[in-house]
Amino acid sequence: MDRSFRSCRRYSVDARAAEAGAHFSLIEETVAIGSKPAAIHNQWMRAPDDRASLLNPDVDHVGVGVIARRGVLYAVADFERAVRVLSQAQVKSSIAGLLRAKGLTLLDDHGDARAYCAKGADAKLVVQPAFLMVWQDPEITRLPPQLLDRIAAGQDHQVAVGSCPPQYVEGSVTLYRVAVLLY
Repeated sequence: MDRSFRSCRRYSVDARAAEAGAHFSLIEETVAIGSKPAAIHNQWMRAPDDRASLLNPDVDHVGVGVIARRGVLYAVADFERAVRVLSQAQVKSSIAGLLRAKGLTLLDDHGDARAYCAKGADAKLVVQPAFLMVWQDPEITRLPPQLLDRIAAGQDHQVAVGSCPPQYVEGSVTLYRVAVLLY
Protein backbone atom coordinates (compact mmCIF):
# COMPACT_ATOMS: atom_id res chain seq x y z
CA MET A 1 0.00 0.00 0.00
CA ASP A 2 1.17 3.52 -0.79
CA ARG A 3 2.84 5.23 2.22
CA SER A 4 0.84 8.47 1.89
CA PHE A 5 -2.41 6.50 1.86
CA ARG A 6 -1.39 4.64 5.03
CA SER A 7 -0.25 7.77 6.85
CA CYS A 8 -3.61 9.55 6.48
CA ARG A 9 -5.28 6.62 8.28
CA ARG A 10 -3.30 7.33 11.48
CA TYR A 11 -5.61 10.20 12.41
CA SER A 12 -9.32 9.75 13.01
CA VAL A 13 -11.68 11.11 10.38
CA ASP A 14 -13.23 13.52 12.88
CA ALA A 15 -9.81 14.94 13.82
CA ARG A 16 -8.80 15.36 10.16
CA ALA A 17 -12.14 17.00 9.27
CA ALA A 18 -12.02 19.35 12.25
CA GLU A 19 -8.42 20.30 11.37
CA ALA A 20 -9.64 21.15 7.85
CA GLY A 21 -12.32 23.42 9.34
CA ALA A 22 -15.41 21.20 9.06
CA HIS A 23 -18.18 21.51 11.66
CA PHE A 24 -20.38 18.47 12.01
CA SER A 25 -22.63 16.43 14.25
CA LEU A 26 -21.96 13.15 12.44
CA ILE A 27 -18.99 11.95 10.43
CA GLU A 28 -18.19 8.57 8.92
CA GLU A 29 -15.59 7.26 6.50
CA THR A 30 -15.21 4.34 4.11
CA VAL A 31 -11.99 3.21 2.43
CA ALA A 32 -11.48 0.71 -0.40
CA ILE A 33 -8.81 -0.51 -2.79
CA GLY A 34 -9.58 -1.95 -6.23
CA SER A 35 -8.60 -2.10 -9.86
CA LYS A 36 -11.78 -0.41 -11.15
CA PRO A 37 -14.39 2.01 -9.78
CA ALA A 38 -17.06 -0.72 -9.95
CA ALA A 39 -14.91 -3.00 -7.74
CA ILE A 40 -14.61 -0.24 -5.12
CA HIS A 41 -18.34 0.43 -5.24
CA ASN A 42 -19.06 -3.29 -4.83
CA GLN A 43 -16.73 -3.49 -1.81
CA TRP A 44 -18.54 -0.59 -0.16
CA MET A 45 -21.99 -2.04 -0.87
CA ARG A 46 -21.06 -5.53 0.44
CA ALA A 47 -19.51 -4.32 3.72
CA PRO A 48 -22.41 -3.67 6.18
CA ASP A 49 -20.79 -0.66 7.90
CA ASP A 50 -19.72 0.93 4.61
CA ARG A 51 -23.13 0.32 3.04
CA ALA A 52 -24.81 1.90 6.08
CA SER A 53 -22.60 4.98 5.68
CA LEU A 54 -23.37 5.25 1.97
CA LEU A 55 -27.13 4.99 2.57
CA ASN A 56 -27.37 6.98 5.81
CA PRO A 57 -30.27 9.47 5.44
CA ASP A 58 -28.78 11.73 8.15
CA VAL A 59 -25.78 12.60 5.96
CA ASP A 60 -25.94 15.89 4.05
CA HIS A 61 -22.36 16.21 2.74
CA VAL A 62 -20.12 13.69 0.97
CA GLY A 63 -16.50 13.95 -0.09
CA VAL A 64 -14.79 11.32 -2.25
CA GLY A 65 -11.12 11.03 -3.09
CA VAL A 66 -9.43 8.55 -5.42
CA ILE A 67 -5.74 8.04 -6.10
CA ALA A 68 -4.48 5.80 -8.92
CA ARG A 69 -1.07 4.18 -8.46
CA ARG A 70 0.41 1.34 -10.53
CA GLY A 71 -2.98 0.16 -11.76
CA VAL A 72 -4.60 0.22 -8.33
CA LEU A 73 -7.27 2.67 -7.15
CA TYR A 74 -7.25 3.84 -3.53
CA ALA A 75 -10.59 5.41 -2.62
CA VAL A 76 -11.97 7.14 0.45
CA ALA A 77 -15.43 8.58 1.02
CA ASP A 78 -16.27 10.81 3.97
CA PHE A 79 -19.89 11.43 4.97
CA GLU A 80 -21.05 14.11 7.39
CA ARG A 81 -24.01 15.98 8.73
CA ALA A 82 -22.86 19.59 8.71
CA VAL A 83 -23.49 22.03 11.54
CA ARG A 84 -23.63 25.79 11.03
CA VAL A 85 -20.95 27.67 12.90
CA LEU A 86 -22.71 30.05 15.28
CA SER A 87 -21.52 32.59 17.80
CA GLN A 88 -22.72 32.34 21.39
CA ALA A 89 -25.02 35.30 20.71
CA GLN A 90 -26.55 33.49 17.72
CA VAL A 91 -27.07 30.33 19.76
CA LYS A 92 -28.74 32.32 22.53
CA SER A 93 -30.96 34.12 20.02
CA SER A 94 -32.03 30.86 18.38
CA ILE A 95 -32.99 29.24 21.69
CA ALA A 96 -34.68 32.45 22.87
CA GLY A 97 -36.85 32.42 19.75
CA LEU A 98 -37.93 28.84 20.44
CA LEU A 99 -38.83 29.77 24.02
CA ARG A 100 -40.75 32.88 22.97
CA ALA A 101 -42.74 30.71 20.56
CA LYS A 102 -43.75 28.61 23.59
CA GLY A 103 -45.23 31.73 25.24
CA LEU A 104 -42.40 32.58 27.65
CA THR A 105 -41.24 36.16 28.25
CA LEU A 106 -37.52 36.63 27.76
CA LEU A 107 -35.81 38.50 30.61
CA ASP A 108 -33.45 41.37 29.78
CA ASP A 109 -30.76 40.27 32.26
CA HIS A 110 -29.13 36.97 31.33
CA GLY A 111 -26.18 37.13 33.74
CA ASP A 112 -27.44 34.26 35.89
CA ALA A 113 -28.03 32.10 32.80
CA ARG A 114 -24.52 32.77 31.47
CA ALA A 115 -23.03 32.00 34.91
CA TYR A 116 -25.03 28.78 35.23
CA CYS A 117 -24.06 27.76 31.69
CA ALA A 118 -20.37 28.16 32.46
CA LYS A 119 -20.23 26.94 36.08
CA GLY A 120 -23.30 24.74 36.60
CA ALA A 121 -24.17 24.10 40.25
CA ASP A 122 -21.12 26.18 41.33
CA ALA A 123 -22.61 29.36 39.85
CA LYS A 124 -23.64 32.05 42.32
CA LEU A 125 -27.08 33.12 41.09
CA VAL A 126 -28.62 36.48 41.97
CA VAL A 127 -32.20 35.20 41.69
CA GLN A 128 -33.01 31.52 42.22
CA PRO A 129 -35.04 30.16 39.28
CA ALA A 130 -37.89 27.69 39.64
CA PHE A 131 -36.21 25.43 37.05
CA LEU A 132 -32.77 25.40 35.49
CA MET A 133 -31.21 23.28 32.82
CA VAL A 134 -27.96 23.09 30.87
CA TRP A 135 -27.43 20.92 27.80
CA GLN A 136 -25.00 20.47 24.92
CA ASP A 137 -26.07 19.46 21.46
CA PRO A 138 -25.09 20.10 17.84
CA GLU A 139 -28.75 20.84 17.13
CA ILE A 140 -30.21 24.16 18.28
CA THR A 141 -33.46 24.13 16.34
CA ARG A 142 -35.29 22.14 19.00
CA LEU A 143 -35.59 22.19 22.77
CA PRO A 144 -34.80 19.12 24.91
CA PRO A 145 -37.80 16.96 25.92
CA GLN A 146 -37.27 17.60 29.65
CA LEU A 147 -37.49 21.36 29.06
CA LEU A 148 -40.54 21.00 26.81
CA ASP A 149 -42.28 18.96 29.53
CA ARG A 150 -41.56 21.66 32.11
CA ILE A 151 -42.85 24.41 29.81
CA ALA A 152 -45.99 22.40 29.04
CA ALA A 153 -46.76 22.23 32.78
CA GLY A 154 -47.42 26.00 32.60
CA GLN A 155 -45.79 26.86 35.94
CA ASP A 156 -43.22 29.27 34.50
CA HIS A 157 -43.70 32.49 32.56
CA GLN A 158 -40.27 34.12 32.27
CA VAL A 159 -36.97 32.76 30.98
CA ALA A 160 -33.30 33.68 30.86
CA VAL A 161 -30.99 32.07 28.29
CA GLY A 162 -27.22 31.76 28.34
CA SER A 163 -24.73 30.27 25.92
CA CYS A 164 -21.14 29.29 26.67
CA PRO A 165 -18.38 27.06 25.24
CA PRO A 166 -19.07 23.30 25.40
CA GLN A 167 -17.47 21.24 28.15
CA TYR A 168 -16.03 17.72 28.34
CA VAL A 169 -15.96 17.25 24.58
CA GLU A 170 -14.27 14.14 23.22
CA GLY A 171 -13.61 14.00 19.51
CA SER A 172 -14.33 16.88 17.21
CA VAL A 173 -18.10 16.97 16.92
CA THR A 174 -19.44 20.53 16.93
CA LEU A 175 -21.52 21.19 20.04
CA TYR A 176 -23.34 24.17 21.49
CA ARG A 177 -23.86 24.58 25.25
CA VAL A 178 -27.00 26.35 26.47
CA ALA A 179 -28.53 27.18 29.85
CA VAL A 180 -32.19 27.98 30.39
CA LEU A 181 -33.52 29.36 33.69
CA LEU A 182 -37.29 29.46 34.15
CA TYR A 183 -39.05 31.81 36.58
